[in-house]
This record gives sequence, structure tokens and C-alpha cells, in this order.
Amino acid sequence: ILISLVELDIASIMRAKRAGAQGYLLKPFNRPQLLERFRTLKSAPDSVPLSNSRKSA
Repeated sequence: ILISLVELDIASIMRAKRAGAQGYLLKPFNRPQLLERFRTLKSAPDSVPLSNSRKSA
């Protein structure tokens, strides 16, 4: 999960991280910045494949 923020708000970032966000990106950002962030998150050791991230109850 990646959140996008208009301004640097530490409280919002911390709430999002507690809810499962893996990172944030400040607006405005361009496509190359977004793609690089996705690559970084995808290669993170704690990333979970989407197929295994949630199991049906």
C-alpha cells in the first residue's frame, strides 16, 4: 500500500503505516517517481504477493 499526500503530515503517515501502508509519496509527483516507488516496494523483503496477502474467511 502506497499513500499519496499533499503535504508532509507525520501523523497521517504513522496512521497509514499502522493500517498497513508500506510507504508514501508527496504530491506533486511524476510518472517516473511513481514507478520507481512501486519498484522499490515490490522488491522490499517484507512485501507480500497479492495472491497471498488476504485469505477469504
